Amino acid sequence: MQAADQTGIVIVDLPAGQTQRRTALSIALALLVSAAVAAPFASVQLGHLDAFIPISQTLIFVNDLITSALLISLFAIVRWRAPPQAATAHQKIFCFTLRIT
Repeated sequence: MQAADQTGIVIVDLPAGQTQRRTALSIALALLVSAAVAAPFASVQLGHLDAFIPISQTLIFVNDLITSALLISLFAIVRWRAPPQAATAHQKIFCFTLRIT
């Protein structure tokens, strides 16, 4: 943590402001409302889509790749031990995702 003290303010250390709290609450409420709207259609069977698995695996791969890059860049700035360990875990996950597709 000494490296973070030397580099100054890191956005991770800053408390959330009123605008950020309101935004997070509105997003959570929007997700809750969308789940409530979709709940009556839970028993409806959708049509067969052959490309569903490759598309979802691609989205998971891209998500893990971006997350890993952000964690590695966070480590380059702050020098904490946790980000590279989490980045390594994400790299293993997206390598496994490549292997099973």
